[in-house]
Amino acid sequence: MCAAQSQSPPVQNHLLAALPPEQLEALVPDLEPVSLAREEVVLRAGEPFASVYFPTSGLYSARVTTEPRRVVEVTIVGNEGMLGLPAFLETQTSREEVVCEVAGAAWRMELAAFRQHAQAEQPLHEVLLRYAGLLLTVSRRQAACNGAHPVEARLARWLLHVRDCLGADEFELLAQFLADMLGVPPTRVPAIVRGFGRDGRIRYQRQRFTVLDVPRVEAAACEDYRAVRLEYERVLGPIWNR
Repeated sequence: MCAAQSQSPPVQNHLLAALPPEQLEALVPDLEPVSLAREEVVLRAGEPFASVYFPTSGLYSARVTTEPRRVVEVTIVGNEGMLGLPAFLETQTSREEVVCEVAGAAWRMELAAFRQHAQAEQPLHEVLLRYAGLLLTVSRRQAACNGAHPVEARLARWLLHVRDCLGADEFELLAQFLADMLGVPPTRVPAIVRGFGRDGRIRYQRQRFTVLDVPRVEAAACEDYRAVRLEYERVLGPIWNR
């Protein structure tokens, strides 16, 4: 992780952009721009929070490890959200490991400054309350989806969600990340993806995905993709204009 060289208004993050201009201006002195590399661990499970992050680009996954050493994907975050939300809820240590899956950048804020800005009756407090409620609803929906829908429908849902978060039709994802998202062994990932892409909906080469036919991928996705996207738009507005 390294600090970026220049600083500009942090409106690339949708949570920060939702703040009134004067509140956003008050946050700027406490925001440090950082670059995040793929596979970099941003927050470690079991360690005290030192900072929180507001991504401006890239893709980040929050995951938990269950016995016997099975990694389960909890959610993915792009520039619509933040990393370290439990710190807002007065949790002292991270319960999840947060990893950068697609290299990007973020605004980092030290914990003491964050809690000062996020006090009750502050605009940031209200924005984060809405975001916390959103993630609770989304996580419940995704848990139900993982238990109810076939793997191809869940793959379509995840690819569309990644596409929304990154704002791109082409992206590179590690096989282990896909395995964690889908809840399957990594050895099954190539066959699942090749089968899904056989009719030209997507292209997959050397861990690089290209979504070629968005309407057909949406048709293949379970209803949870549309439900989750509508929930994001209800809470945060039209953040994904694609």
